[in-house]
Amino acid sequence: MDSNEKKSSNKSISINRKLIFMFVLIVLLSTLAVGFFAYQTAYKQIEYNFSQTIQNTAVTAALHISGNKHSNITTEADKQSSEYKEIRAYCEQIKTELGVPYAYTLMTRNDKVYFVVATNSPPGKEYSWQSGMKKAFSGQPSSTEGFYTDEYGTFKTAYAPIKNSSGQVVGVMAIDFNAKDILAFRTKVLTNLAMPIIIIIGICFVLAIWLAGKISNPIKLLHQNSQQMAEGDFTSDIDIKSRDEIGELASSLNHMKNNLKYLITGIQNYAD
Repeated sequence: MDSNEKKSSNKSISINRKLIFMFVLIVLLSTLAVGFFAYQTAYKQIEYNFSQTIQNTAVTAALHISGNKHSNITTEADKQSSEYKEIRAYCEQIKTELGVPYAYTLMTRNDKVYFVVATNSPPGKEYSWQSGMKKAFSGQPSSTEGFYTDEYGTFKTAYAPIKNSSGQVVGVMAIDFNAKDILAFRTKVLTNLAMPIIIIIGICFVLAIWLAGKISNPIKLLHQNSQQMAEGDFTSDIDIKSRDEIGELASSLNHMKNNLKYLITGIQNYAD
């Protein structure tokens, strides 16, 4: 193989690689974008359904708490009262029946939030505002935005208003739900999406190699024949039958080659 052929081969490989990279990159980005959209849609829908379910559970639990009795619990001294013991027993029952780590009640005073009945916190102990709490104190069930993680795991808390006999919101029922099932579902969705994406990318890679060859091989042939013409070899025609611009270019080069061959032959005959 001479130097020109080597240069042609190198250029052909370069074109192939560029085309393959371009096709694979387009498919990869498109597939990842579709996969990400599908994942986000599925995950958001599941999280929404989960939020609605736990909010409905909290509403049902709050309906079984007497708002009048709940209003009588304000300080740590009230832990000995019958009202506190009754609501505390009910919270423990909720924890057992639902299999949740925490079920507790809250109250608000002077724009601050306090525990009323809680496993590890006495009545009147100040708590911090969490997302969704104020909505519940305004009378609507809610839940925390997204999930939060602490040393005990990953949770999502549902809130529901506790009302007295006059219909006034006097507290909030709060239930912490373990999010392990949702996190497991998220992992499952990612796994289920990953395999089709890998297969699609593999198929597209093979198609990219084939398509790149279909485009670059005629270009390589045109380049080789142009080099032959430059060296004075007009004996072979460019055999490209494609009905596109490359085919038209090959036909034009063949026509030019024949004209040059006749011209040179005529000059040689005249010279002789």
